[in-house]
Amino acid sequence: MSILSAIKSFSGRLTRLFFRLVYYTFLLTLPFTFFPLLSGISAGITFHVWNNGQVVQHTNSLLFEVEAATWQNYVSVPGALTFSDYLDDRAPFHIPKITTKDWANKLGVILPNEHRNDTTVGVDKLASLDGLVRSVECADHGNRPKKYWVYVTSLPELRRDPWDRAFSELLQHFYVNPLPLDTEVLYLDCAEAAFLCGVWNVKNPSLLYFTALDESLGDREANRTLNEDNDEIQYTYPFPVDTLHPVTVRVIELPLSGEAASNLLPRASLPVPDSQLRALLLDPFPDDLLAEWDTYSSNVQMTRRFQDHIDSLCYKRGTRDYYINEADHWYTDNVLHYLGLDFDAEILQLVQAVAFGITAGLMFLIRTPFSWAWNLYAWYFGLGWDGSPENTDVYGEQVGEDGAGTNMWEDMMNGFWLQAAQNITAQMSENAARAAVTEA
Repeated sequence: MSILSAIKSFSGRLTRLFFRLVYYTFLLTLPFTFFPLLSGISAGITFHVWNNGQVVQHTNSLLFEVEAATWQNYVSVPGALTFSDYLDDRAPFHIPKITTKDWANKLGVILPNEHRNDTTVGVDKLASLDGLVRSVECADHGNRPKKYWVYVTSLPELRRDPWDRAFSELLQHFYVNPLPLDTEVLYLDCAEAAFLCGVWNVKNPSLLYFTALDESLGDREANRTLNEDNDEIQYTYPFPVDTLHPVTVRVIELPLSGEAASNLLPRASLPVPDSQLRALLLDPFPDDLLAEWDTYSSNVQMTRRFQDHIDSLCYKRGTRDYYINEADHWYTDNVLHYLGLDFDAEILQLVQAVAFGITAGLMFLIRTPFSWAWNLYAWYFGLGWDGSPENTDVYGEQVGEDGAGTNMWEDMMNGFWLQAAQNITAQMSENAARAAVTEA
């Protein structure tokens, strides 16, 4: 036997031994990891359905808000106060509110060219918080405050939420004792700007903290060292990088809990909405306390919202996750604890995370061919993202130019019938000519 054959035979036995070890280890630990595996698989399937539903929901929200803005512009009188301007700075808070149309302008930020001009990116990039900058030379952004607090709420006009009442009372204090000139407070109504809340994955009540850094983009690029990780995405902007300053965003979800609450609130205060909002907005905000909240990450925020979705399903009777959660608790309390077989919770969480990642990846791979098939079908028949024919209005009436075909199939059929009509006409003309010659 040659050396190559011996090495090949040894590697084959070693591989079989490894897989047997993994297989028997899986069987031995299955009584402990069965429900974490089942929960991870269920969460992976749920995530795939939930994530695709979010895309459709965000697109619907954007279309609705664009139509609403168009209607407001339609009823506005040229040269007079616009309808949207009239609604701004009104009750219930009498401070500017941000919407999908004007959020970047009111916050004094500039989006990268890749998010503003590239038509191939998703609609979520229209409100992306990645790569935001602030110009120091542009007349619209040069004299703006450097810090913005955005209070996230929903339907504040109802005044039912104690956080809304506490925020309104705090604004009354600002009228007497204004904030520093470098700080401004705005608010976001998720009922009116559902697209922003959906893309940013923020819930109400929350606070968004926008800060323009003193370091410019040019200084940041000059201070980079060769050992620094340069895998971050590089964006381009309509202004020179020396005049642009990065803008960081932090999401502070209310109510505060854990170390953030204990470090921010005095010991004598109660963790009620009034004291928490005052500690954040009214008291001097130390920079070292910002370490309690990381800079904005779309993946982290999406994970938080999906975890909220899973938690709601686990406590909603009749759902798959509810029964899995109940069976897991019963098995843990009545079998594992009764037998004294406590297992490390971190290991179980790791098992659940691995099962979730594998299942979510498989769901994506399974759905990809169907997505390709749907895109091909929609392209062939001229269907939009929602399955309705393109170039049609809400009543299904054709709005194409000169009755032209709206899809490849219609163009082919129109061309076929046009060619057929020409052939029939030519044939009829030829037959008529022959008949005339025969009669003559």
